[in-house]
Amino acid sequence: MDQKKIGQFIATLRKEKDLTQKQLAEMLHITDKAVSKWECGRSLPDNQLLKELCSVLNITINELLSGERLSSDEYNEKAEENIEMLIDEQRSTYRKFSIIRAMICVFLFVCCIWIVKKVFPEFMSSHSYMNAVALTIVIILPLIMLVLTRRLEGFMKLLKVNIVGEQNENEVQDAIKSATFAIKAVLSSGAFATMVHLINWISDYNNSGYFGPNLALPFMGIFYSLIIAMLILILRERIS
Repeated sequence: MDQKKIGQFIATLRKEKDLTQKQLAEMLHITDKAVSKWECGRSLPDNQLLKELCSVLNITINELLSGERLSSDEYNEKAEENIEMLIDEQRSTYRKFSIIRAMICVFLFVCCIWIVKKVFPEFMSSHSYMNAVALTIVIILPLIMLVLTRRLEGFMKLLKVNIVGEQNENEVQDAIKSATFAIKAVLSSGAFATMVHLINWISDYNNSGYFGPNLALPFMGIFYSLIIAMLILILRERIS
């Protein structure tokens, strides 16, 4: 998508309408700096403004994205090209936001551990920290997995359908698929927490007073994950 060509096209049409950048901006409820950026080729109009901008300039969205007026013969060909470019642009944008979301999730996960350590320092001792950390892992890791696999919205639909009772078929199917994935994510996270805690438990083999009596603690991750998985399973079966 040629931003400079589109920008020049917008500038030409604006001048044909005898409008200043400020007047066009006021009609679209934006700043004249935004219009200036379009016309200089530094940015493109927001998707939400395309329809209104085209209406003001008396062109179609296809012509705007092509950066020129189109004949009837060129219209369909350009439409396919523009759709492909929009899809590629959306994929590129999604990849960037996926990386940002992943970084935010990791940051939040670390923050949760840090908060637990500060607020409940006794949980971080070798004798008792497993409960708090296991629960944190079993809750946060599945949320991270839901975000990275784009299933968080579907999981929220699971709660919405159960609470509101709407029975839109597409929402229900999306919710069921997301719930199934969430159950797997929770159980996997529980297994991960148990593995980490088992390693910690084994490392204390010299502490005879801790090694035997606290054998059950490493399995708290599995315990928590089973409880959460059962709750999700109930919600899923209520709408199946």
